[in-house]
Amino acid sequence: MRAFGADQVPRRDYLPVMLLLAAVIASSLAVFLSVPGSTVRRWSFGPFAGYQWDGHVRSLQASWTVPLIDAGSPKRSCAGTWIGAAAPGNNGPFIQIGTNEQLVTPRQARDWGVPRHYYFAFWSDTRMHFLARSLFLVRPGDEISASLSLTSRRWRLAIRDTTNGKTARFSTRQEAGGAFNEAQWLQEDVTDSKTNKLFPYPRLSAVAFRRLAVNARRPSYADLYTNWMSEDGVNWAPTPLRYDSFALAQATVSKAGAQYIRIMNLEDGPTNKFFGLAGAWNARTPQKRIQAEVAKYGAVLRTGSRMLNDSAWPSPARQIISSLAANQRWQISSLRAVAAGPPARSSAALNNAFPTYNGPDTYGHEICRALHLPEVAAQC
Repeated sequence: MRAFGADQVPRRDYLPVMLLLAAVIASSLAVFLSVPGSTVRRWSFGPFAGYQWDGHVRSLQASWTVPLIDAGSPKRSCAGTWIGAAAPGNNGPFIQIGTNEQLVTPRQARDWGVPRHYYFAFWSDTRMHFLARSLFLVRPGDEISASLSLTSRRWRLAIRDTTNGKTARFSTRQEAGGAFNEAQWLQEDVTDSKTNKLFPYPRLSAVAFRRLAVNARRPSYADLYTNWMSEDGVNWAPTPLRYDSFALAQATVSKAGAQYIRIMNLEDGPTNKFFGLAGAWNARTPQKRIQAEVAKYGAVLRTGSRMLNDSAWPSPARQIISSLAANQRWQISSLRAVAAGPPARSSAALNNAFPTYNGPDTYGHEICRALHLPEVAAQC
């Protein structure tokens, strides 16, 4: 959630990538941490859990029940439940509306004139530096309905507490000029704008979204991408969409999922390096240098393809991973044309072998879903 947050909203930044595999890597990586002196391994997937939809966003909506902060929650813990729309760019247009669930200190409660367990409806956007603007107080268990719509270069925002009838409806021209390409339904561990660190995450009652809609239609499960949140060694992931609803549940990374992430991690750095170097080729680039870079990267792809083929995969992922390995082998053979000619021809051959990527990737999406892994690049 952006409330009190100074960090950036998760989003896919669709920079042109000349390799389909790079998209697979981007959609499946996670930070992998080994605890010194122990066999315990921990994954860190970021502070957001829920779903993302990619496409031209004109409107979105959802309903939820305000979760309860349970006893024993850490001091100054804070969470948020919200819907939002984002446009490309690290600090591109973004807007959100939702509820905050926060445990404030006695002094904050006194200074702000609010309860220690502080629940409120809010909205925010990039121009407000993602800081929450309170709309009205809510209570745990209240039913909330929220919507965003973009018409005539104005965002129209609405949030209603259907339990007590409190409602906020307004419009703004802020953030209305972007090419919004993401709709989001998320629970967030909030970032403290003063320290730029995450607040402790509270113990909450069930978090669930209902009546999801984007562009006035129920989204398809196949068109959604999962965000996972990691807090205190626990991963939270959205359950599969049922009709137009989902909840958050604890999730673990399977042995097969860990192996897939390991393979993609091995290829990630060399992939970025190779295409960074290839992007600088020009008429003065020595052919031997091109050949050396192609040979080095080809060896990385061969290793990855062999590991994909030699690993044991569960049946839901087996066919798509086999297709990915076959695609890698085809890319390896295509690299020969890249190394065969002068730089101009090599660049053309590179583009032919690895077309520019500007959208969601089928391999990465399907593999991560089959292996029950997070599917959003910004989480990975």
